Amino acid sequence: TRLDEHENNRIPIHHKCRNCGGACEPQTNICPNAKFTRTGTKEQPAIIRPVIPDNKVRWSSQFNYRPIEFTAEKIRTSTKEYVDKDPRQSANPKINILWNQDDKHCDRRSYHGQYRIVGEVPQNPCGRTGITGRGHLGKRA
Repeated sequence: TRLDEHENNRIPIHHKCRNCGGACEPQTNICPNAKFTRTGTKEQPAIIRPVIPDNKVRWSSQFNYRPIEFTAEKIRTSTKEYVDKDPRQSANPKINILWNQDDKHCDRRSYHGQYRIVGEVPQNPCGRTGITGRGHLGKRA
């Protein structure tokens, strides 16, 4: 959110930096980790995401959107119990994930309220980011 914009025009975003996912200072627009989001690290190569114009971030706006899919290899191949299997993969048996609720094992509610499920996975309630997938997260939502 740009702080100088009128509240009705602000784009809702999670309270994390859109560059690195960290808690960067929104007033300064400075991301100390920005060099890693552009160049990557040894453990994680750079993911070059398409730029989404501010007026196309909201899902309600028409946009020819083709996000980059990124889920880290260690997440895709994990056998750990706490890592969600991808419900879109036909090799996985039917996975019953209780979206938008707390099932006492995992709270999948969003601070931003109910989110839509599109293609068996949650849609970012804050709008388009240029990337899809879980990145390095073991759980969706």
